[in-house]
Amino acid sequence: TSSAGATNGGESSGAAGDGDAGAEVALAPVPGLSERKRVRDARGRDLVLEAELLGFTATRPPLTRVRSLTRALETDRAWSAPDGKYVADFCVHPSGALTLVLIAVDQRVSLTRLDPELAELGSAELHDPAVATDPHAAETGVSELAAAGLAFDSAHVAASGEGAVVSVVSSLNAVIAYRASFDAGAWSPPARTLVEPPFGL
Repeated sequence: TSSAGATNGGESSGAAGDGDAGAEVALAPVPGLSERKRVRDARGRDLVLEAELLGFTATRPPLTRVRSLTRALETDRAWSAPDGKYVADFCVHPSGALTLVLIAVDQRVSLTRLDPELAELGSAELHDPAVATDPHAAETGVSELAAAGLAFDSAHVAASGEGAVVSVVSSLNAVIAYRASFDAGAWSPPARTLVEPPFGL
């Protein structure tokens, strides 16, 4: 399925078709995979994030991939997450490059940059020892960022020019925003903003 009118950092949801511009065209179902996100970039290219369908009892992350599509909605290029990690979200930058936010089986969060052809340019884990100094966090013993494990969408990313802004729901149920840039094959140390302090459930 896809939803018209959704936006993500200037990207619009929808598929390229041979009819009117902006017309919704459904992707052919891929056995075992679910379409989680679909965007069109400034060049009119459609990209889709797909995830393996897993039950609540699964002990491993779902297999995920990002595909760029031809106008006939066939696969042009594809990038799959490495074993032990899954793509929680992605965004497209004005240059056509992509930033993906990935979550590992241990709930560690990382950023991966792809070029417009979906070739990997660089990856880095998001480190944030400041989580230990957030309000109400000292008694938990948590000393590093980890995403909440109750859902597969505990991290999101949006483009800010060629930089990326990431929001994470942490293992302490805090909401933390990070801003990072990618240059010369490397991610900058992220700047952080505590949006919502930790709290118990």
